[in-house]
Amino acid sequence: MTDTLSQGNTLLQGSFSGTGQSSTIKIHRGTVSLSFGSGSVTLERQGADTNWYGVTDGTWTANASVNIDGNGENYRLNCTSYTSTITYEIRGNIR
Repeated sequence: MTDTLSQGNTLLQGSFSGTGQSSTIKIHRGTVSLSFGSGSVTLERQGADTNWYGVTDGTWTANASVNIDGNGENYRLNCTSYTSTITYEIRGNIR
């Protein structure tokens, strides 16, 4: 997994070349876009107990673009299965 975070327009982008997690980001409002080779990616939110939990309807196995209203909570993408490169991009009001 490699990713980069830019401030301003606020963008986290990267790719999975195996299973693993993206960087943690604080999302207020944003859009998650995924472009698939082959695999499975879950959007996860960090709970008050610091554990990570899958977001309802947040697992993808095909190209997707989803709006997120995160209320300033910590999120990450978790690639749980992998066959070929999966790229991702998160835009919007994140920190």
